[in-house]
Amino acid sequence: MLAVLLPLSALSALPALLPLSALALPTLSTARAPIGGETPFVGARAGVIATLFPGLGKPLQRLLGGEQGFTAKRRAVLRWRIAERRAEVERCSRELEALAAREYRAGRPEAPAVRVARQERVAQLRRAAGQAEASILRYKARLGAEERPGWLGVAARAAETFTASEERSARVLWTRLRQADPWDALRQDAASLLRLGSNVTLARGYLQLSSSSRLVPHAAAIVARAAKLERHAPGILLAVDRDGILELVEPHLDEVLQRFDQIEPHLPFVLDHVDVLAPHVGVILKH
Repeated sequence: MLAVLLPLSALSALPALLPLSALALPTLSTARAPIGGETPFVGARAGVIATLFPGLGKPLQRLLGGEQGFTAKRRAVLRWRIAERRAEVERCSRELEALAAREYRAGRPEAPAVRVARQERVAQLRRAAGQAEASILRYKARLGAEERPGWLGVAARAAETFTASEERSARVLWTRLRQADPWDALRQDAASLLRLGSNVTLARGYLQLSSSSRLVPHAAAIVARAAKLERHAPGILLAVDRDGILELVEPHLDEVLQRFDQIEPHLPFVLDHVDVLAPHVGVILKH
């Protein structure tokens, strides 16, 4: 919920709109977006592109590698699945680190119920990370012995993982664009971001938050909800301007933004009790 109101991070939303080749490969995502009546692309970014530019059709498909052979497509799909699982492992790791840091900062014994809830959440996250790691090994076995050595390989894997992380954010934007006239929605969100950015004190407050760099993968979701959440900016800043809150909320930020219509009626209560609720965001969202 924090990132929605970080004005300058809107600049990093551009990747959600760029036709990168990895974004439209036939991944496991269930989102399908027909482009100009042609073979549908798969993935939230493809949906954003198709919604904003419905007439691109075959030229965009050729640009994104739609005419690759079966072997190349299979390799790309397996790498994308691996990237998705790596992104999941990273999300779990970030939340585990945030929970551990919160326990360290507390400096006093936890209430029994709080300790049990934290331990259960830690166990859930470790199981999820373990399952994702096991999936990575299975997909690597199917991919074969092909390696991408050196720093180019490291950079390629990092870019794929970042792109997979950002896919959830792009899905929030795609949902927003389908609910109204897409260009009108973007104009409203851009105007809200400009107004927020023009408030120097508010913008400086968000930029000075700890770990604000973690908001970059959520930029598309920030843009998608900027108009709706503009009026909540000062209250959210006051609520989260303390150690550890951003780190606890950030792994779930895209889901929070996706479901914000349900959350907004309860936002005053959430902001008043964010210190208590933040460690349990993942569990609360499931219920």
